[in-house]
Amino acid sequence: MAIEQNHLHGAVEQRSPTLAYLFAKNESLKNNYTTPDGKYAESCAAIAYDIAGLLLLEGKKPTIVSVEGKTDNPRIRHNAPLVPIRYKGAVTWGGHQICVCGSLVYDPMVGEPVHIEEYPNVAFGTDVDMETLVSEDEIEDFIKNWKSIGLRSLLKATDLSGNLVSSFDDALVVDEAKQQGLVEDCPLIVGGEPKQLWRLTPKGMEEKKKQEP
Repeated sequence: MAIEQNHLHGAVEQRSPTLAYLFAKNESLKNNYTTPDGKYAESCAAIAYDIAGLLLLEGKKPTIVSVEGKTDNPRIRHNAPLVPIRYKGAVTWGGHQICVCGSLVYDPMVGEPVHIEEYPNVAFGTDVDMETLVSEDEIEDFIKNWKSIGLRSLLKATDLSGNLVSSFDDALVVDEAKQQGLVEDCPLIVGGEPKQLWRLTPKGMEEKKKQEP
């Protein structure tokens, strides 16, 4: 685990994999929820599932929660749009998904975990509607299924030589694939800058061939 200095108390803290992922995503989401290269939008749902998977590894029981804009006018059939404070009106959303564990919301758009009662105001500056989509009792099976689907998508994102050919940015699935020996790191230099990618291992190639029609 990464070690960080707590300047307020002069103590050395250990940052859990969950928090490390949360803060890394906070940085990568600064461009209005597109990836740093600006080529495609990241998925709030996939990020929430990644965080839930990491919390499960810590022995915790997270949930997946939907967030929608709130309206008090019964004549309006659709909820109000969500306007995230961080992006200063540059984007509006019809909905959002987050990971909640206990009383804390883990949303990388905000940064550090925030109490669920404070989250609406911190993230959107107003009250919102929140509904549990995946409960504590359902989360483990849900994430297992998500990983299985993700692994199939990961294999499809490579060519017949095992090289990544389409966008795939699901850290939880890539970590699972590494643990299963399906992929390996493949550092490259792109535009003069180092870029950490991955490619299929021989075992991964065999799995890919099994999925070919």
